[in-house]
Formats: sequence, structure tokens, C-alpha cells
Amino acid sequence: MSASFRLIFRGQIAPDSDRDAAASYLARRFRLDPAMVEKVMSGRKVALARALTEAQAFSLQAELDGVGLVTRIEADPDAPKLTLEPKAAATQDAPEQAHSAANETPAQSAAPFNGDPAMAGTEDPAMAVAMPVSSSMPCRQCHHELASGSSFCPWCGARQGSRVARTVSISVALLLMLAAIGIPLYFAASEAIQARGEAHQHVAAAMARSEALQADISSFIERTNFWPNSNLDAGLPPPQALADDSLSRVTIGNQAIISLTFREELAGVGGHTLMFVPASDSGRLPRWECRGGTLPADWLPADCEPPEPPPAESDTPQAAAEPLPAIPEVSSDLPPANYLRRVLTQELEQSEYIRDKMIAWQRRHGRWPDQHAALDLADPLQLGSYAMRRVQVNAGGELLFEFSTALENMEGRQLILRANADGSRWECDSDLPATHLPIMCQQ
Repeated sequence: MSASFRLIFRGQIAPDSDRDAAASYLARRFRLDPAMVEKVMSGRKVALARALTEAQAFSLQAELDGVGLVTRIEADPDAPKLTLEPKAAATQDAPEQAHSAANETPAQSAAPFNGDPAMAGTEDPAMAVAMPVSSSMPCRQCHHELASGSSFCPWCGARQGSRVARTVSISVALLLMLAAIGIPLYFAASEAIQARGEAHQHVAAAMARSEALQADISSFIERTNFWPNSNLDAGLPPPQALADDSLSRVTIGNQAIISLTFREELAGVGGHTLMFVPASDSGRLPRWECRGGTLPADWLPADCEPPEPPPAESDTPQAAAEPLPAIPEVSSDLPPANYLRRVLTQELEQSEYIRDKMIAWQRRHGRWPDQHAALDLADPLQLGSYAMRRVQVNAGGELLFEFSTALENMEGRQLILRANADGSRWECDSDLPATHLPIMCQQ
């Protein structure tokens, strides 16, 4: 014979459950009158059902657990009839049954209450179980077997919760975690893409600025036959004065090299330079090639050469590196000494009026002039003969003579006349051999 079980209730209601609603359900489920409901809910040990199979006991327990009624399943080998301990007085139709209820172990048959305590022992198998029992599940805390869907463990009192609810909670937590990680990553990626786009825009603006400068300098060289070595030579403002939203400096260097420096605050390209080196096909008008400067390869335009990596160490002899584009350079093969002395002597004689103006200005102001405008002189590039690129007044009583390309291998050579304190004597300073200097410089 299989084991029998009974369902015990001691008036306990699960936390967060409505006691009135639970009592109302108990009355409807077992057809109890209000007086009997009060007795069942009073806290005394009551067997709500007896002679149950294990499946029936768990099923009924799950049903009552759903409304907050905390029950306990116990073994019921004798399957006694009575339900209340102590039992209230019986009706007149069953005095003997009421008397035995106060002395026996409480239990109830599978039949529902009808409001009469004497009817609690009536067996009605059809009413023994209110609903089918589904598969069981273990308690989350004490691991006793519970009916599937139970929300409260009668052994340890732990709330079980719905598996679906736990799954939803876990899913929500995962979504929140992914959002916490993904949203910052998304914004970081968006900012990086935007920064790269802005950097490329600044590089494009610098390229356009360089093209405009190249056109201006080419026109200047064609007009003056002079390759500028600075912003001043090219008739441009100082490097910082040419700054814009992308560049902090625009510098004209030796032999018309253009160097563009990006603003420090720019992402990716800040503080780097973009350099354009001139080369001459015919010895006169240059063309510029983009050599990259210090700009990282990621930001270089397509027509700019990236910086060459350092050569790998190897025992095998390497071919010589290709030389830079030809830029006019000073050669050691100078014109004949007699011819060059005659040219310089003529330049010194024709510039005597400039030296006189410098001496007069110094005596009047107590210092040497450093601007042509102060002496009412023409631009340095317009002074001197065909052989000179410029004749320029410098601070400290200096008068500079710089050769143009008119004389072979003389481009860039210089002669400086430097006055003593009162201008009574002028000394020569030059990189030319003494044999090529005029008599004035040899005294």
C-alpha cells in the first residue's frame, strides 16, 4: 500500500499576502462558513486534507501557496478523519465524532469542508485534489522538493519567486550591463570618428594654403630672380601673423622651403608640420614637392611622401639614397678674381649714398637704422645691379650685398660692410676668398 499524506495548516500567511483574500479563498475552496474559517485561521493545527498521494499533496499545497496560505505536508499512515485540535463541539447529528476530534491527530479527508465540522472526515475522492500537479522543483534555500510554481517554502519559509521572473530579472540586468558598457563605447567611437574627420579637414585646408603660397612665391621669383629665404624676403608677414584656424605658423625657409605648423590643440595633427620642398627644372621657376614633415603617415594626403623609415642594419652594401630635388647651391667654382673684384667695386661705389644716409641717421638719432623706410630707400630687392639679389640695411650699422643667379656659381654669396662706432671706417665680412674682394676690403 502506497504512503498517504496530509496537508497541515496552522493559520500562517505568507509575507506580502492579503489575509482576508486568503481566508476568502479558503472558504470558497472548502465551502466553509465564516465561523469555521475563523477557527481554521486561528493558528491551531488543522489537517486540511488527508489520505493524499504525494502528487496530490504537492498539487494542493501549490494551489494554496498561490494565495498565501502556508501549509506543510506530513505523512498520514493512519489517515484519521478529524481535522481540528482541539475540535469544537459537534452538531447534534454527530456527537461522538466531535468528541473524538479533540483527542486525535488533526487531519482532513480529500473532501472539502461544508461548514459542518462533523463533515470534515467524509471521504470524497473526487474532491481530494483541486488541480493537477505539475513537475516538482527544489527549494532555492533548503532544497526540499516543492510543487512547480510554488512561491513559498513551508520547510524553511524562503520565498521562491517565479522562474520566469528570475529569467526576466537576469535578462534585464544583462541588458543594463551591456548598455552601461556599450553606450560609452558608442560615444567614444563616434568622437574618434569625428576627430579623424576634423583632422583630415585641417590637413586639406593646409594643402590649399600651400598651393596659394606656391603661386605667390613663384610669381615673386619670376619677378625678382630671387629665391626667398624667409617670410621677409618673400614680402610676407611674420610666420605667426599668417596663422588661421588650422595653422599656428606659416614659415618660408631657406631656398623657398614652405613649412606649415598645425595648431597644438588639434587632435591627431596638433603641433606637427607639413613641409614643401622646391625643385627647379630650368634653374629659375621652382615646383614644390610635399615631403610630409613631421605629420604622421595616417594623416598625409595622397600626393605627400611619408617619412622614410630608418634603414635596417645589414651587412649587404646598400645603394646610395636618391638625392633631394636640386636646389640652387653655392659652388666653389667662382668667377675669375679680377672680374668679381670689378663687379663688387662697382656695387660699393654705387651704394655710397646709402652709407652716407646711414651715417647721417646714426648721428641724428644716436643709433643705426634697421629699416629702409627710415632712410627713404627702395625695397632691398630693388637696389643694386643685375648681379645682386638684394642690398639691405641691417641693424648695427651693416649693409648686406647678396648675389643673384646672374653670375655663375655666385647665387647666395654675401658681402657685408660693417661700420665702426662713428661711421668713419667700414670693414668687410664675406665668405669669398680675399683674392676676390675689392681693394676697399683689403685695406
